[in-house]
Amino acid sequence: MRYVFFIPGKLTRNNPFFTAKAVHGIIPRGILWTMEKYVFGGINITAHSLEEGYLSYPNSQGEVAVFSHPVHDEPIDLFKEIGGESERLKDIVLYSREQNNTVIAGITLEYGGIKRLSAAIAHKGELVDVADSCSVSEPYTRSGTVKIYNTGKIKIAVLTGGDARVSFILSKISGYCNLVVSLEPEYRPENEQRIRKLSDNFLLPILYVSPARIFFAGRNRYGDTLN
Repeated sequence: MRYVFFIPGKLTRNNPFFTAKAVHGIIPRGILWTMEKYVFGGINITAHSLEEGYLSYPNSQGEVAVFSHPVHDEPIDLFKEIGGESERLKDIVLYSREQNNTVIAGITLEYGGIKRLSAAIAHKGELVDVADSCSVSEPYTRSGTVKIYNTGKIKIAVLTGGDARVSFILSKISGYCNLVVSLEPEYRPENEQRIRKLSDNFLLPILYVSPARIFFAGRNRYGDTLN
């Protein structure tokens, strides 16, 4: 597996990557959480909406596990992580090792007075990188880079905040990834409508994961295999 930026190679709606199946369910485990399962591009993906933090992670059962920002989210102090005073990023990395998979987890980062809305990407016990929102407003600081993760089978653009609702961002990554994973801490119905519209416009399947809602945009473009 590799971590890459903007890999060339145009995709079409007839591309065999655009097949998926979904099973929906709500499972109690001390707290209420939602897990949905998909098969996409030949890999199993699970999407999780969580109320609590990373210690409440259930078994993911997927080669790629996507976790929302927790409802009760507390920023991760990057300096404390580096100094060993905090181990929240380490928990994500250890989880990916225990599950032997790739984890994409919504987080909030703080360091030196800077606050970012982010997603940690870990693979089988290694912290691959952190993707930051490019469109978020204050009190967060924007990033200038969209990051694309290559699983070896599909290429996933990891977007946080409202990035999946910005047509300029989607236009830049269209054709360079097979799937967009969008992590947003707060769900609004009007945002879902826009994401679905942009998914159709740019022929990009978008897996949206928030604490309140999980959905897969692009069903009408990529057939009736999502059920």
